[in-house]
Amino acid sequence: MAGCDTLLRSVTLALMGSLALVGACARAPSTPSGTAAANQREASAAPAAAQPAATVAPAPERLRVLYPAVGGSASVMWVAYRAGGFARQGLDLDLMPDPPSLATSALVAGELGISLSGGALPVGAFVEGARQLVLVGATGQKLDFSLVGRVASGDELRGKTVIAGRTGDVGRLSAEWAVQGLGLALSDVSFVTGDKSAVRYAALQSGGVDAAILQMPFVEIAQREGFRVLYDVGEAAQEFPTTVVVSRRDYVAANRDLVRRFLAGLAEGFRIYKDPAHAEEVTGWLAEHFQSDDLAMMAVTREFYARRLADGPVITEAGVQNVLDLVAQSNPAARSVRPAELLDTGPLHEALEGMGQR
Repeated sequence: MAGCDTLLRSVTLALMGSLALVGACARAPSTPSGTAAANQREASAAPAAAQPAATVAPAPERLRVLYPAVGGSASVMWVAYRAGGFARQGLDLDLMPDPPSLATSALVAGELGISLSGGALPVGAFVEGARQLVLVGATGQKLDFSLVGRVASGDELRGKTVIAGRTGDVGRLSAEWAVQGLGLALSDVSFVTGDKSAVRYAALQSGGVDAAILQMPFVEIAQREGFRVLYDVGEAAQEFPTTVVVSRRDYVAANRDLVRRFLAGLAEGFRIYKDPAHAEEVTGWLAEHFQSDDLAMMAVTREFYARRLADGPVITEAGVQNVLDLVAQSNPAARSVRPAELLDTGPLHEALEGMGQR
């Protein structure tokens, strides 16, 4: 399985190297071909070329954004970038891979204006006092985890070991929902911790655990190796913004049009991702995102997320309430926070209305 091995190696290297990349203030997204920047320049230049000679297009506005570079639900961000959606909004994005929690801490410190992050991190920071944070959208509206095992059924999982995320994070919540969805009590299994799908899959593959909570494309990799999907959390679970677009209230107030344009560019990525006419292009861009040469696996990954994606980067109070419920497991203060306190969906609504969406 050369493609799977390549993906596992590249994800491991990405996780190990992301801190170094951010520390060096990387100015270009990590791509194996280096073509993304050129394509963005072409996309930016195309509208200008169509204008009369006397018209000078304004210079694109530079915007540094951190995002989960190996996350499945964040892959729509890469698709939007590669498709030129942000360039057409007059934005020159400086994409940087995000080690866990760095985007949230950078936003709190005022070093960033807008970024993507796992949903529980900024919500937890808000509950702990970072009230300047605000959620303006989301790229993942439902949990995208599956419980995959070397056993054939939930009954056979009783008394066995499951690797999941840390207590209180979305990977652990997904595993708990899956175990209960199989008709088991949480006490019927033993949980061990693995922070990333790559780590959890490696533990499953080595025989160190009996089941693992995984995201795509690792679910597909595991199935190819003969492991079984015991429970698809996303098909059964409620709305949950797994990856959110985060900003600060003062930044949104001072840069409302920029935030709107960013969300419009992201919304275009959703449209292209879901459109079967662009399936081949998106599959190629996902191969860049995951640094995989297995196009068949990338095609399955695209189909999976195309089914799960909403029609745009929407985020709702109901979804945020579910994140608050998760955070409340480790911080009871979350129970006193209302979802509306965390949200500013005005720029998103303006972006979608400008694109003829609601």
